[in-house]
Amino acid sequence: RVESTGVGAENWELAETTRDIGKNDIAMVAWHLTLRTPLHPNGRELILISNDISVAAGSFGVLEDVLFDLASKRARALGLPRFYFAVNSGARIGLAKEVMYKFRVAWNQGDVTKGPAYLYLSDTDYQLLKDSVVAERVEEEVVANKEEEKKKTSSAAADATTKKQQCRRWKILDIIGKQNGLGVENLSGSGLIAGETSVAYNEIFTLTYCSGRSV
Repeated sequence: RVESTGVGAENWELAETTRDIGKNDIAMVAWHLTLRTPLHPNGRELILISNDISVAAGSFGVLEDVLFDLASKRARALGLPRFYFAVNSGARIGLAKEVMYKFRVAWNQGDVTKGPAYLYLSDTDYQLLKDSVVAERVEEEVVANKEEEKKKTSSAAADATTKKQQCRRWKILDIIGKQNGLGVENLSGSGLIAGETSVAYNEIFTLTYCSGRSV
């Protein structure tokens, strides 16, 4: 596993741990193995890195990239073969679920057939989620009672009789999310591990085995 020793990408270090199968909390695992075979009865060491498809579809986030990078560097430092078992879904595209369950859709001219105009939060929901989004306040004139509006058969009559009221909304401009590792930061590690793999290729024995879908 990886542990933080401070702020910044350079302040991570590998930490050996013993845990039950399936108890890892990120989608990357690594082992320092000793293999004993007839040719090497005393054992031969290697570093094995692998995606875990059962966690977040095996996707790469910040911590997955850090673990891969540090495990590979350990293999180089010790002069050990480095194996990578690849089965993943590429860089993680995260969801801010706290926003996903609350956002609403404003339709163009109030007509669903004309497509969405923007996403928004109610004033109450915005107060709960303002740390997870960047939003601007808008005032919209909306139908006071949509169920009554649906029952009207004449659009002209509806325009004449429907009561409307001003409604405060918070138009969503950006979604940040309260959890780290949901956005483009997950792409930054692609260059990190590509560069490390290139260096390892020139210094030690490396092997990548794709056991399933790999991006």
